[in-house]
Amino acid sequence: MPTYRIDETEEVCANCAHYRQHYRKERHPHGMEGFVPVNAGHCVEPRVKDRRPSDTCERFMQAA
Repeated sequence: MPTYRIDETEEVCANCAHYRQHYRKERHPHGMEGFVPVNAGHCVEPRVKDRRPSDTCERFMQAA
C-alpha cells in the first residue's frame, strides 16, 4: 500500500479542525495491540459526511 505525505500547511481534511480520523485496532506479532489510522474519516461541519485525509472543501479551518 503506498504512503502519501501531507504537509501540515496544506489545506486538506487531514489538517482541518472539523475532520475526525478513523482507526482500526491491530494486534502485532509480539502480542502488542494498538490503533492504526486508515485512509478514511468524517467531517462534522455542518453535518457528518465521509471524507478522505486528502480531500478539500470550502469550510477548511486550520486545526489548533
